[in-house]
Amino acid sequence: MRSRRLFSGCGAIVCLAASAWGGTIQDPAAGVESDNFSSPISTFSRTFDPTAGNGVLGLYNDTGAIITALYLHTTIATGLSAADINDSFTCNSGSANPFFLYCGFNYIGSTGSLTIGFYGVNPPDGDELNGTDAELNEQEGIPPVVGACLLTPDAPNCNKVGHFAFVFNDGFVQTTDASNGWVASTLSSADGVTPLFNGPPVFDAPQFTDTPEPGSLLLLGGGIFALGVLLWRRQ
Repeated sequence: MRSRRLFSGCGAIVCLAASAWGGTIQDPAAGVESDNFSSPISTFSRTFDPTAGNGVLGLYNDTGAIITALYLHTTIATGLSAADINDSFTCNSGSANPFFLYCGFNYIGSTGSLTIGFYGVNPPDGDELNGTDAELNEQEGIPPVVGACLLTPDAPNCNKVGHFAFVFNDGFVQTTDASNGWVASTLSSADGVTPLFNGPPVFDAPQFTDTPEPGSLLLLGGGIFALGVLLWRRQ
């Protein structure tokens, strides 16, 4: 079962309840899964086709911090109903997602803007930054690739931590024969006749939110406190 939940933001908000895959209509799916070979997310700035590369876009976390949210944006057909979005689009969260607790879609009917969000993490357990725990199925966010591996991120001993992929195939599978609903001919699952796209959808570069390591936060807090004391003394 693939879980879909509320994603809040501007415009029309669609609440996506848990839903099992069924029927023959090809739904557009978007998920976050683990991966082994990829590109650095901090420098990935190009648009991309969700059907390219067998519907898999591999990335790795080169930020030095834990990624606690990921966002994808594209433009689809305007004027779609809440049912068109709710019934047609699928994402993975909770136990179906190795890194995030929630996912959801924000659609603005007047412009066709569609944002997919993966967000919400469990409290850290202290091993996110040591470069040995891939954090899979812990829903604690995506850990960073350790500094020693940044020059060889796809090496056998480096490609297990901090690597992930956006997967756009039905069932979130990374195989060459998987079906993919991100094509111009896909129709709404709500009525079977309404086109979801004006043409082949293209995604903007992924956006993300990262959280510094606890040590950095302590240093930042200490610096702010020291500055406050200094200003108080000068007064």
